[in-house]
Amino acid sequence: MIYYLENMPHPTYERSDFIKKGAQEIIKLLEITKGKSLILFTSKNDLKEVYNILSKQDLKYKLLVQRMSSSQDEILEEFKKDEDSVLLATGTFWEGIDIPGKALSNLIVFRLPFPVPDPIIEYKRNTCDDFLMEVSVPYMIVKLRQGVGRLIRKHDDKGIVAILDSRIGDSSNSKYKDIVFDSLPIKNRSNDIELVKKFWNKKCKL
Repeated sequence: MIYYLENMPHPTYERSDFIKKGAQEIIKLLEITKGKSLILFTSKNDLKEVYNILSKQDLKYKLLVQRMSSSQDEILEEFKKDEDSVLLATGTFWEGIDIPGKALSNLIVFRLPFPVPDPIIEYKRNTCDDFLMEVSVPYMIVKLRQGVGRLIRKHDDKGIVAILDSRIGDSSNSKYKDIVFDSLPIKNRSNDIELVKKFWNKKCKL
């Protein structure tokens, strides 16, 4: 099931509030799945600030953080062995990692993975008529599909994909929210956390 949120602070224009509210939503989700979660970030700063908030809570789950200067293999093995742990990551963890089974049952996308400015992106911005829909959204969708793909690695994998960025919420007026949902392989979705709890307890609880 995809769980999406409504009326979250804007992740760019209200970043501080978004960080705080996003961390609160993460705690709610961790309580449902009892850990077993990979949280994907688009920014190292977002990751650090959310980790600082979560680490001060009385959580029952081990918090693991991607080590930026070392191989990802060690942290992945630790995540797989401790099936109730929570891994906060960014960068290469959006793609190419394989964590089948119950260790990853809850994939949390902190914010939509729009491209960060670089010379190529800026060149495209200056050479297209509609940068958002021609460049930014297609890039974001590819990255989001890669991230969501971390959850379903085997035919019998089950779990929740939570997208905390409410720019795809029902009340959002974004031009791309339907495109996002149409592009994802999971069609069962809800913005009601109580339905998410019922789904978990009925379909996924181990």
